Amino acid sequence: MTDPDQSTPLTISTELPCRRCRQILYGLSVTMDCPECGLPIEETLRTSIDLESLHGQALQQPRMVAVSVIAFALTGAISLGAGVLVPLIIATTGIGRETDRDLVAERLVDNAPILGILLLVAAALATFGLLISHRSSRQFDPQSRYVGRWFRAIGLLLLSAALTWFAVMAGSPTQSNGWFSGNLLVLIADLVLGLGTIAVILALDGVLRLIGARSEQYRRAGRGVQSAKPMIAGITISILIGVIGLVMTRASTNGVVAGPIEGMLFVRLALVMLLGVGGIYLFANAIWATAPFWRGPWRFDQVVGPPPSKTPASMADDLPSDDKG
Repeated sequence: MTDPDQSTPLTISTELPCRRCRQILYGLSVTMDCPECGLPIEETLRTSIDLESLHGQALQQPRMVAVSVIAFALTGAISLGAGVLVPLIIATTGIGRETDRDLVAERLVDNAPILGILLLVAAALATFGLLISHRSSRQFDPQSRYVGRWFRAIGLLLLSAALTWFAVMAGSPTQSNGWFSGNLLVLIADLVLGLGTIAVILALDGVLRLIGARSEQYRRAGRGVQSAKPMIAGITISILIGVIGLVMTRASTNGVVAGPIEGMLFVRLALVMLLGVGGIYLFANAIWATAPFWRGPWRFDQVVGPPPSKTPASMADDLPSDDKG
């Protein structure tokens, strides 16, 4: 990183702390190492700026973009967390004993409002992130490649939320012979939530790839862009287990959840809990990726400049004085 006009090294023009030891690097050339710990100053510089500003394409309102990315990531974390609720209720209603199917149904309907609220919050956060990130002054996705993905995700989350509220309004958990009862609607909502969570992860993965391209800190930390494939595979398996468990439970003649069904539900619970941890990981990734956008300055031209001896102020100091007195 040198001045293209004079082929002289640029210097740090602000109080930039070293990435490793926090030593202030003001006035030092970008080609030097930190005098305290020896870390190349260029490494600190790259982890502290929006890399696209090197090409004159810096974000105009990076903090607002950071807010939107974190809102998207929080949507994913809440969706994955909400996916734990139904398997947890089913698996823990009758630990160590045969579980009455009607008891499970009652608990599902009783907790349906909690699931519905979580889904509405997740959809609202995704909508909020979409609204504040896709304005001309905050655009980080000029081709709007991921807008459609977010619309699909929001639609599925709202559909799942609507099913939970219909379950609450259905009244008795076992009404209408069970097939259109409140508990069945909750179980269907849980499966739709799985599809919605897949859509959220695909959209979030795309957003993190875009932001990760601007954040050297994100890549150098070893976190990289988390692949969506393992999480999507896990959610798909969870959905399949949920469908099989639902069919087997409704086909049982004695009205209990036991034996292979109970074991299958515990496997699903363990899986969705691991996915919930993955949601926390994605959220941490989003915070890490956008960290340079929270602290200013964030553009290359705000952090570096010509050596002090080459600045207009210092050149003015070198001019002969007109004071003859």
